[in-house]
Amino acid sequence: MWWFGWQATIRIANLDLIKQVLAKDVFTMPQIQFKILSELIGKGLVTTKGEEWALHRQIVNPAFHQGKLKVRYCKYV
Repeated sequence: MWWFGWQATIRIANLDLIKQVLAKDVFTMPQIQFKILSELIGKGLVTTKGEEWALHRQIVNPAFHQGKLKVRYCKYV
């Protein structure tokens, strides 16, 4: 745990714990960080919520299909 200004932050490196946290929908980004990040990188999967997030997720989902990842990985190995 470390402090980001007045807010305590926990950094998780264990993949199983990360999956549990994200699956339970308890992860929230502080509003100020959300605003700053969206101004830096624009609106996308990381910086949107609700219906807009669902649209972005639908658009990028095919890029992470396991079959496509295997083909790309095998080309460079």
